[in-house]
Amino acid sequence: MVTSNNPKATKVVKTLGYEVKKNDVLLMELSNKPGAFYPVAQKIADAGINIDYHYATTGGPKGQIVLSTDNNTKAMRIIKQC
Repeated sequence: MVTSNNPKATKVVKTLGYEVKKNDVLLMELSNKPGAFYPVAQKIADAGINIDYHYATTGGPKGQIVLSTDNNTKAMRIIKQC
């Protein structure tokens, strides 16, 4: 879950009895079309960075990708070049 207010969301989720774990992730916007993430993922892989997980959401012509890698700092530099 990505939120705009992590402390508030954490409090609500905990009151519902769920465990909360925080992870740093990268958020990027891409065209909502098949294969749009492939070139980015390939560049990340070519740099020797493992993508631990990713998920996406769409709504119209753009989609948002959330991803976590074993080196988010380096992956962010690569994403900014794409």
